[in-house]
Amino acid sequence: MGFAARIEYIAKGLALGLVGGLLSYAALTFDRQQAPGLDGALQTILAQPSGRLLLTAVAVGFLAIGLFAMLQSRYRRM
Repeated sequence: MGFAARIEYIAKGLALGLVGGLLSYAALTFDRQQAPGLDGALQTILAQPSGRLLLTAVAVGFLAIGLFAMLQSRYRRM
């Protein structure tokens, strides 16, 4: 497994875990107005003490996912 693929899986796991946690919270409280979604999740990350660093890591992960998907679509054998 290549370096880009590892970064992709880590970023995808973190992003989906964060969104899944927020969706679970919204389901448990039954208040749709408090479920922040992806925008709220990213703002929550930014509000942390090392938020800029964490948000940069998420952005690099999303970039790696896109790059990996483009390379895989170009060079993968069917």
